Amino acid sequence: MDDKLRSITCPHCGGTLELQNDLDTFFCLYCGGKVVLTELSDAAYDARVKIKEMEHQERLQDKEYEFQKYKNKDKNKYFVLFFAVSIGLLMLSISMMLLPSMKHNKKVKHLQQIENEVEQAIINENYDLAIIKANQLHCDDGWSKEEHDSWDEKREFYIQLINSKQNSHNAPQPN
Repeated sequence: MDDKLRSITCPHCGGTLELQNDLDTFFCLYCGGKVVLTELSDAAYDARVKIKEMEHQERLQDKEYEFQKYKNKDKNKYFVLFFAVSIGLLMLSISMMLLPSMKHNKKVKHLQQIENEVEQAIINENYDLAIIKANQLHCDDGWSKEEHDSWDEKREFYIQLINSKQNSHNAPQPN
């Protein structure tokens, strides 16, 4: 078909209609009836091809969107897994740093308990048990010099106290 005007007769009212090459569907100016040409113009054919291409591109974009959504879902799984492992390792590191301190505190409490037992044995005049317990007042090798000195002084103090109490207890009583 060419780009010049053509004329046809309306199939509904018989009116004369002028057509342009790029139209394949239109309405009669006289009766309003819809007129469809069976032979597509080049422009109409190109327009339909363009619409099909656009529909195809839209489907491709939808598939790409779904793929990215699926891919991001996997990324989120890996992120959550990475985050959970990182938190676990952080907690493990913190506990490893705190573990020596916790062990130290436990040992200090144990030595304080022994100290209480020594004092109780002295009050009960059970000097043999008091000496045994007093000799258990030793710190670990990893402790500071100040801590070693402090517990050594306590041990020596209790041993001297026990010996003096035991000597005064065993001394002959005046009549």
